Amino acid sequence: MTGFLIRSRWLFPALLAWAWIGTALGFAAGSRILHPFLCLTPAYLAMLVLLRHGLRKRAIAVMLVWALGLGMAGTTFSTLFPERAGTVTFNGAEYREEMYKWIRTGEGPEGDVALFLPLHARHIVVFVLLSLGTVSLLSMVFGTILMNYMSFYVGSLFSQTESLGIILLFGWPIWSVIRILSYVTLGVVLAEPILARLFPYRWEWRDLSPYLIAAGSGLVLDALLKAGLASTWRTWLLSAIGAS
Repeated sequence: MTGFLIRSRWLFPALLAWAWIGTALGFAAGSRILHPFLCLTPAYLAMLVLLRHGLRKRAIAVMLVWALGLGMAGTTFSTLFPERAGTVTFNGAEYREEMYKWIRTGEGPEGDVALFLPLHARHIVVFVLLSLGTVSLLSMVFGTILMNYMSFYVGSLFSQTESLGIILLFGWPIWSVIRILSYVTLGVVLAEPILARLFPYRWEWRDLSPYLIAAGSGLVLDALLKAGLASTWRTWLLSAIGAS
């Protein structure tokens, strides 16, 4: 099994497929508690094995592929089964209403730097602390929950419009995609301090510096793009859903 994780070319498609399978199982189970764990567990375990064998880049790549699959699967299942999605998605309805209010009125944290920056900062602090304190288990669960309720919102957009092309292009804002890439990178590398104590292997903070810098730069770019483009993005989305 370890050899498969380390060398097999099938690991990436397997975890991409699991994102869909785990999402389907979460919807079938109908539990908000089980849903994120069903989505996450195989990818998380693969990440730990790869890190333990010094394959940090492969671990990051694995989690990025899994996150791509999770976003696709969550959006698809939320579009096809909206009522079930509302049942299994933490904060789904609340986030959807917040985003719809912003699209229709311009009010809310999505387009207000003074509101979204403190929220982003709190999320980053919580994510980093959970990563360092739990070998990234709880931070990855937290990230999975965030991904799922964003997918729920984007899936709900498809039921509100006939302009499917606009939703495909702009449902997932570019800054949110960059934020996900940054969080995944942070979650992987910040698992190492405790993992290296539990299962000793060569590890130094300086080895993580390029990844921490890249993730930090991504989070800064996320905030800058959101501040600069949110208003334009809102106009495009409003044209797609109208006043429905």
